[in-house]
Amino acid sequence: MAQMLPQPGWLATGFVVAALLAVAAHEYRSRATRQVSLPDYPKVTRSAALQHCTEGAMLFHDVRWAAACMYQAEQDAQADGGPDCDLPPQKAARLYELLKEAELKCVAEAQGVR
Repeated sequence: MAQMLPQPGWLATGFVVAALLAVAAHEYRSRATRQVSLPDYPKVTRSAALQHCTEGAMLFHDVRWAAACMYQAEQDAQADGGPDCDLPPQKAARLYELLKEAELKCVAEAQGVR
């Protein structure tokens, strides 16, 4: 009978976070590089596209935040590794800056849609 070694919980969580981050990054980049040229649809469709884009940016932000929390917990055994942890101010500020940039890209793309 083969004896199985227990896997550290962080390793499994790390794979899940990495997979979510990869999917979110792929989705975000595929939209950012694609030139959107829609026919002259009503503004409701444009606002829905804007909402969808900003939701994607927020999802990507949440995944980045969770990954930063996990990394912080690996560096400091007493740190909370949960996805809603308190990050150091400069790390949190950088993540919010990236979110703001993504939201501005969404608005710019929505304004460029005809």
